[in-house]
Amino acid sequence: MEIKTAIILCAGFGKRLNPLTLDKPKPLLELFNKTLLEHTLNLVEKLNIKKVKLNTFYLPKKIENFLINKNFKLEIDIINDGEKILDTGGGIFNMTKNLDEEDFLGCRITIQTWKNSKGPKNRSRSRRDFQPMF
Repeated sequence: MEIKTAIILCAGFGKRLNPLTLDKPKPLLELFNKTLLEHTLNLVEKLNIKKVKLNTFYLPKKIENFLINKNFKLEIDIINDGEKILDTGGGIFNMTKNLDEEDFLGCRITIQTWKNSKGPKNRSRSRRDFQPMF
């Protein structure tokens, strides 16, 4: 099986990250000088996946403008949830209606990787203790 398409969930409000997400969608928050969306798209490229579908709802123009300005080497299709946010399952279902193949990689804009074996309970804030998966 060869995965040709990744779907990326980008529609949410990011409420748990307020006030950071009051005027910026969660996918555009930065970690180590790159947005979370850019980290995710770079990972998709490393996996040799060429097509991406991502959904938007909250502040969609900011995500669209980011993608236009970055000019990734991927075929990116933006699918807006519509007048009402579809949540996780609805967003995935909506994007799969536009897929040409049955198999795909599903991605969320979340990073939870810890170098320290004690995990998130340790609450270390040192950069050396955090190892992103990209």
